[in-house]
Amino acid sequence: ITLNSKLSKSYAQVFAPHHRWAKRKAAALGMYVLPTRTHLLKMLNEEEAEAKIQMESYVNASAPVITYLDNLFPSKQLGID
Repeated sequence: ITLNSKLSKSYAQVFAPHHRWAKRKAAALGMYVLPTRTHLLKMLNEEEAEAKIQMESYVNASAPVITYLDNLFPSKQLGID
């Protein structure tokens, strides 16, 4: 499975039901023009190993934000579906 198909599937499950036709089409076009992993790393002038370290650091630093959002939605009775 490619990154694009994973992204498309995630979008379809999470956001597409809340978007009208024009936004769904714009999102599909945006996903279509995303670079491949290899091309992205080349554009960033990064090696895969270093990029993985940076991404892990980003994910770890994002934990407080994710926790905040996880608590925000139920506290405002917005739901999580």
